[in-house]
Amino acid sequence: NPAYNPAAAEASQKPEAAKGDPLQGWKARGCEATVANGLLTAKATGSAPFLGFAAGNTSGPIVVVFRIRCPADGTAKVEWLPKPQATDQAKSIPYEVQGGEWQERSVTIPAKGQLGVVRLYLPPGNQPVEIDWIQFKPVNGKIQKWDF
Repeated sequence: NPAYNPAAAEASQKPEAAKGDPLQGWKARGCEATVANGLLTAKATGSAPFLGFAAGNTSGPIVVVFRIRCPADGTAKVEWLPKPQATDQAKSIPYEVQGGEWQERSVTIPAKGQLGVVRLYLPPGNQPVEIDWIQFKPVNGKIQKWDF
């Protein structure tokens, strides 16, 4: 088909909420995030940069799996809050990355009940961090995947 547009075909397969939103519902906080060539690139602008997602009716426990590359070794965390303003009730699980190569990380969130907001904190540093995709794998329920 000479009029075939691969980008349009790919966009038609994304959930309605993701159309027109390159971050697919994720919100960049304390960082600038762009999506190009199938990668989300985030660069810190604050001291605690993260990507946040309103998990809605997603209930724990779940495993958050993501493919990440950063220039230096570091430790970060995945955090969840039962409600967006309930920062005093936030809980987190740390993860580590090694600089240079692509790697998959899995973080199990042992929460029971609705997750509220999930935050994927970026490893420390001022250099860009790349994320290829993020998945939520609930013990019970449908897998959600964001392939940037």
